[in-house]
Amino acid sequence: MSYFKYVIRFVLLGLIATYSTLGQSSDLFFSEYHEGSSNNKYIEIYNGTGNDINLSDYKLELYSNGNSGNPNNSQILPNTTLQNGEVFVVSRSSASDDINSISNLQSPVINFNGDDALVLYKISENKRIDVIGTVGEDPGSEWKIFGTDGTQNGGLIRKYRIKSGNNNWLMYKDREWDGVAQDDYSDLGKHSFGNNSEGVYNQKSFTSDLIITEYGEGWTNENYIEIFNGTGNDIDLKDYSLKISIGGNFNNINTFKYDFEDGLIIYNQEVFVIANNNANDSELKTSNIIRVEGFDFDGEYAVGLFKQDILVDIFGIKDGSTQDIDRLETNNSVAVRK
Repeated sequence: MSYFKYVIRFVLLGLIATYSTLGQSSDLFFSEYHEGSSNNKYIEIYNGTGNDINLSDYKLELYSNGNSGNPNNSQILPNTTLQNGEVFVVSRSSASDDINSISNLQSPVINFNGDDALVLYKISENKRIDVIGTVGEDPGSEWKIFGTDGTQNGGLIRKYRIKSGNNNWLMYKDREWDGVAQDDYSDLGKHSFGNNSEGVYNQKSFTSDLIITEYGEGWTNENYIEIFNGTGNDIDLKDYSLKISIGGNFNNINTFKYDFEDGLIIYNQEVFVIANNNANDSELKTSNIIRVEGFDFDGEYAVGLFKQDILVDIFGIKDGSTQDIDRLETNNSVAVRK
C-alpha cells in the first residue's frame, strides 16, 4: 500500500507549518521586545509555568556592542509575584505614557539599541535562561529574523507555541519570533500562549517516532524533505540523520548523510524542512528550515530517516534498484503523505 500521494507540481508548494496547543512553559521567558522611536523601548517577560513565581530570583542583563565581559547594565527584578499566565513589562522611564501606563517597572537597563544583546538570568541556578541576540557578538545595526525584520526600529513578539527560552539566538530566532512595525504596541501587556488555530496537521496527531511527511524534487536545487513530530513529546534531533542513496542502498560508499545538530529541538506537532542550501526562499514557506550543502537527489533516489543508524522511515525502497521508484512520478514533483 502506498503511504504517499504523488502530486506533480513542478514547484515547491505544500510546505505546511505545523503547530499544536501547548501546556506549560519550563520557566519564564521573553515574550516581547520593542525598540521604538525616541525612548519608546521595553521588554516583556511571560510566566506560563503553571505556578506563580517570585521575580526576585531573576535579573535582566544588557550587553552592548559585542561586549562579552560583565554586562553593561543589569537589573534584579523586584520582590513581587508574577502570576501564571501574566506578563511583566520593563520599560524606560522616558518612554511614552502609552507604554509606561502598562509597564510594571522602569529601569535604566532598557537602554538598548538594535545591536545589543539582552539576557534573562536566573540567579538561583546561575544561568541564562533566555536571550535576544548573541552575547559577545556585534551584528552591525541589528539582530535579523527572516533576513528582513529585526531589533532596530521595530519589535519582536514570541510565537504562541514557544514554551521556553533558549540561549542559542542564531539557531532559534526565525522559528520563535515574529516581527512587528516600530511603535506598534498593540500586543503590549499580554501574550498569546498555546492557543492558536493555524495550520494543525490533525490527521497526523499520533506517531511512534518522527516520520517523513513530504518530499520535493524540483528543478536545479529545489530539493527538500519534510519530517513531522507527532509523538506527543518534543524531541532533540541529535540522534537522527538523513541519508540519500540511489536504489536505497544506504551502505553504499556514495551515500550522502546529514547528521542533525545536537540541541536542535523539533517540537511536538511541528515539521522541520531539510533543503538544499541553494533552494528558493520564496518556495520554502516555513521558518523551520535547515539548509544543507550537497542535499541533492533525483527522482530515483531513496531518502531514509535514521535514529542512531536504525532506519525509522523511508521515501523509496530500501535495497531496491533504480527502477523501484518511478522517476516519472517523483522527478520534478512533490509527494505529500496521506
